[in-house]
Parts: sequence; C-alpha cells; structure tokens
Amino acid sequence: MSSGIKILVYILSVIFPIVGLIVGIIWMTDNDEEKKQAGKTALTISIIVIVLGCICSFITAGAL
Repeated sequence: MSSGIKILVYILSVIFPIVGLIVGIIWMTDNDEEKKQAGKTALTISIIVIVLGCICSFITAGAL
C-alpha cells in the first residue's frame, strides 16, 4: 500500500470522519498487517475528531 493512499485516508478521516470509520473497519479486517495498522490509525483519527466535535458542540451550546 502506498503512503499517498494512507495520507489521503487520514486527511479524509479528519474532514469526513465517516470515511475514516468505514475505511478503518474495512482495512482492519484485511490480512495485510500494514493495512490493519493503517485501518486502526484511520479509525482512531475519526473517533478523536468525532469526540472533539461533540465536546466543542457542548461547550458552544453551554455558552449560549
């Protein structure tokens, strides 16, 4: 797997977390260890972005 594809998926995981979730789950079920690691990373990035988005939403809603 090329590093360009991994970087693209990581960037998409930040912009569109659902893409990171889907690709992460698919890649984690692959037999290739490199793909599994990339899938875990994409999944982790997506979950962090979603959690940070929720925290920011709660903070913003509380400030209003």
